[in-house]
Amino acid sequence: MSPTTPASPAAAGRRAPLAAAFLAFILGAVPLRGQTPADPPRATNALPAFEVKTLREGSEGFGLFHRVYVTIGTNKAAFLVPGGYRMQTDAQGWRIALTEPQGRSTITILFYAPQPATTPQPKPAVLQLKPETCLEILLRRHPNAKLIEQFTSTAAGMTGPAFELSLRNDVSPPQLSRAVFIPALASLVEFQLVGNADTFAESRTALNTLLLTFRVAENGKLEIAPISDKL
Repeated sequence: MSPTTPASPAAAGRRAPLAAAFLAFILGAVPLRGQTPADPPRATNALPAFEVKTLREGSEGFGLFHRVYVTIGTNKAAFLVPGGYRMQTDAQGWRIALTEPQGRSTITILFYAPQPATTPQPKPAVLQLKPETCLEILLRRHPNAKLIEQFTSTAAGMTGPAFELSLRNDVSPPQLSRAVFIPALASLVEFQLVGNADTFAESRTALNTLLLTFRVAENGKLEIAPISDKL
């Protein structure tokens, strides 16, 4: 498995304003990768590099799997790719898309940029994440969606708001979405699953596997948990 060609910077730039406004409201003007500033930023305020690599791990006897490693400056994350899912990396938009073999569901992971080093944000600020604000960004992304359930979810030992939505679009079969917002990597990580309603239970299992295996390290060593035979 290998990442495919990233999306164009122009496409990433079109997605940036809404997400940037969202973070500005809840985290105090945290920039999102892909946003095009009016003037080039100073070197001290430059966003860290976003790097993704995928390694094949395990053994023939135990089973082979793919683990994705993400590096954002001094921050790191890793997670397992759900079995059979294909990966596409958008380096300009700081996002990774994982698509089910038959194309019936896609899990998108969006990494929001951390605060510039010259304007450090106190760590407790990320705990001010407001569920209603997270829901607003989802409803702007999917204007015709209807909220089915609101709850909390956990990844890497951190908890954030989560939502399940009926997208109520013209796609057949109907589609559902589950989104999870986790305060991590000195900012925010968003996971969104979109899939067919008739296979959504299976898709949720794949999302849960990703959340269960998601690990982060902020300015430290990335600890990888042993693989369970129940994944």
